[in-house]
Amino acid sequence: MLRKQIFLITVFTLVLIMVTGSCHNDEKFVQFDKERIIYQEKVQSAVDRLDMKIAELRAKTENDEVEKKNLEPYIADLEILEENLNQDLGELTNVSIDDWKGTKSQIDSTLADMDENLEKIAEILQAK
Repeated sequence: MLRKQIFLITVFTLVLIMVTGSCHNDEKFVQFDKERIIYQEKVQSAVDRLDMKIAELRAKTENDEVEKKNLEPYIADLEILEENLNQDLGELTNVSIDDWKGTKSQIDSTLADMDENLEKIAEILQAK
């Protein structure tokens, strides 16, 4: 009889541990998913901003060959960054919790490159 009670208590304890652990994992996943979605919106906003800036620069260079020659390398760099960010957006949809930090770090680096290029272009345009 005592063995049966010990067995039942052990089983109950294990089930309780599994349920508690499962709830903790669910909370962790929900938190991760919220963070991922917010970050995805941030990246989408950056891509939209970049797309508008590229269009603005293309319009500035349309009728000015000197401006086109000066800005074309920067525009090309921005287009590559835009392409990379769009690919990153696709990856964000399916990123796992385990890969999150590495993926986010890579995208943060691309966003920093974008900001740096936009600052250079702003300086060039201000100097004129």
